[in-house]
Amino acid sequence: MAERFKADNISYTNKDFNAIYAELLDMGDALSAKWKPSATNESDPGIVLIKENAVIGDKLSYNADKNILEAFPSSVTQEGVARQLFEEQLACPPNWYRAASGVINFRYVGDSAREDDLEDSNTTIPQWTTVQDEDSTVTYTIIDHDKVLAFDGTFNSEGYRVLQGTPNSYVFGISTTLTIGNLDDKRRLYFQEYNVAQNGVFVANVDDKYNYWKQVTLLSTQDYGSKVYKFGVDKNNRCYVEFPSWAGDIFESGICIDYITTNGVDGNVANNVLSKFANDVTVTPMLDGEALEDVTLTSLNISMQNPYAIVNGKNPDTIQEMYANFEKTMGTFNTLVTIRDYNNALKDSEVVGNGFVCDRTNDL
Repeated sequence: MAERFKADNISYTNKDFNAIYAELLDMGDALSAKWKPSATNESDPGIVLIKENAVIGDKLSYNADKNILEAFPSSVTQEGVARQLFEEQLACPPNWYRAASGVINFRYVGDSAREDDLEDSNTTIPQWTTVQDEDSTVTYTIIDHDKVLAFDGTFNSEGYRVLQGTPNSYVFGISTTLTIGNLDDKRRLYFQEYNVAQNGVFVANVDDKYNYWKQVTLLSTQDYGSKVYKFGVDKNNRCYVEFPSWAGDIFESGICIDYITTNGVDGNVANNVLSKFANDVTVTPMLDGEALEDVTLTSLNISMQNPYAIVNGKNPDTIQEMYANFEKTMGTFNTLVTIRDYNNALKDSEVVGNGFVCDRTNDL
């Protein structure tokens, strides 16, 4: 990575103050025999004006050089410009915030000896319920909506999936139901928050709440009618979701967007750190299809644990990381992908075992 910035000081104009000043002096000598700038002294008003022009030319040349350098992946220095360059021109989208993801288990430890046979019933902890560590410094959000919690004193057999961060609903004006008319001319909706989790955006039709649309990298390669969207970040670091050209055919009665705002890498936790609900949760136990009296789940009657450390949260890529990922993507041109690649490798190889080549030993 040390060589990544080797092009930073290239001068594409090759016109700094000294070069421009010398050129202007020669030009003055050639324009008139009555005044010879190269032979006069520093107090000459003409020399002062020539130097001012040289300074202006130097500044313009510097700006031109920097603008050109921002157009290449090996020399770009501005994060917003780099993000646009790698995503829109080089088809290698940089990573944004990613919420740490893992599982958490629950066990009811309260009094289940009720007249209505609570210990034989079960319930579901609502989606978007939040849990925290003991000091309330890190928050995780449950993203499952159909996992069962039994009241028999045992841990639920399947852990609830959680993402680090707090849940939000996208609101346009005062409505959480979004229509095609809410999109801008690029078919985008922008988030107000900066730290939206790239892996924590949930888009669904309002009439099919849990059938979430698929997040894709390129909308243009998707089949017509697919319920897909793209998560992106513009050069001003504003997060957005973009919809395909056929959005009008798939919005139906409208869509809703739920999303997570995350701490990125600062939200990673060790095992058994999550220990309490952020707020008490009221649920309805079910027994043989019949609803029993509601139960309020608190830190007193629920034991919870994250059995494994959750450490996959990430911050946005730095420019160096963007370039490294770009090199890895471009590196696919140096490996074997198509049949032609394999045929060429066979022809160029001096040693072929059993008449087959699986891959070269010196690729990425």
